[in-house]
Amino acid sequence: MVSPADASPRARYTTPEGFEIHRLARAPRAEVRGVDLAALDAAGAAAVECVLLDHHVLFFPEQSPTVDQHIAFGRHYGELEGHPHLVNPTEGLPPEIFELSARQGGVADEWHSDLTCLDRPALY
Repeated sequence: MVSPADASPRARYTTPEGFEIHRLARAPRAEVRGVDLAALDAAGAAAVECVLLDHHVLFFPEQSPTVDQHIAFGRHYGELEGHPHLVNPTEGLPPEIFELSARQGGVADEWHSDLTCLDRPALY
């Protein structure tokens, strides 16, 4: 039987070589460098998840993933979903990518991190 502690991402966390974590102020957030999100493997994704659980908000400066790479990164953490009620202001993007833009209305200040209105909202 696996204990809850053994099943957590922290139990399998290993910092990949070159992975740098810098806590930002006293708030629960960190800047993460030394990891290429576009080329992340399962072990790297588990490490990012562990850092997320420890710091709650992560910033990854100097990353420029393509749309497909961004989607692949998100899929490390489960099924991705489009927003059921908002229309993406940017045409041509897949439903997994939603641009937050105030250029075409106030959507940028209406955003929140999940769709808690769904029967089974995403974990992250």
